[in-house]
Amino acid sequence: MDDRGVLGLPMRLAVVMVVLALCVPVLAHVANDFQDRTENDLACKEAGKVASVAREVYHMGEGGSSTVEISVLNGYALILGGESTDAYRILVRSPDGRDTVVPLDNREYQSARFVGGSVSVIGHMVLKLTCKVVGGEYGVEVSAI
Repeated sequence: MDDRGVLGLPMRLAVVMVVLALCVPVLAHVANDFQDRTENDLACKEAGKVASVAREVYHMGEGGSSTVEISVLNGYALILGGESTDAYRILVRSPDGRDTVVPLDNREYQSARFVGGSVSVIGHMVLKLTCKVVGGEYGVEVSAI
């Protein structure tokens, strides 16, 4: 009987374990990074829905309104508007604190803006967007319904 197979098996198993030990952390990191990017893309898609409706309402003129139903993933937040130049964007805040900006501008139209300060949106909600003048500023006011 030949003992080479029995003696070589532990060495082969050791090599396989070393290769797995090197690959598993890299693959786990790639999978986690992919999940983070996918979740951020979903939150940005919801922000894009709000931005699209905000542009439409803005161009309807004063008194125009519409609603939009959004669902933001757990841990994420959409911050609509704010002061100064922040009024022209939606900020997507991830659970780890990274921010992604979704602008309200559109090359075909004048830039829409939010009025009435910033509004934070988390979870599932229906928003009412109304075009009005607030404090002498023309723009879109956001409220939860």
